[in-house]
Amino acid sequence: MIATATVTAAVLPFVQMLAQKAAEDTYSGVRGWLREKFRESKVKRIPPGEGPRELLIVVDDDPNRYLRLYIPIEVSDRALRMLEQLDLAAEVARARQEDGVKVLVYWDEQEERWLTGG
Repeated sequence: MIATATVTAAVLPFVQMLAQKAAEDTYSGVRGWLREKFRESKVKRIPPGEGPRELLIVVDDDPNRYLRLYIPIEVSDRALRMLEQLDLAAEVARARQEDGVKVLVYWDEQEERWLTGG
């Protein structure tokens, strides 16, 4: 089971802020920040360790972007570094060319890379 929380924000600056936070803090600090964002937007409180896996969903607040970012709360350091290198602007441009296809960005644990789908 996966517990989700949704935050509406400009996704590109959100990713840049994650990268900046990673540069300033340790990656464990970034994961703590993600957990805080998750908890702020979570309606139902579940005691730590007793609930399902947690996933933060960041929905771009620009309706023309069609962009959603799915971040596991316990994302690895490697995944955070790779997220910074993902060209989200190119994915948004591709979605616009495909007549409003939504861009979903998520971490694939088996492939160990960020994938996009629409």
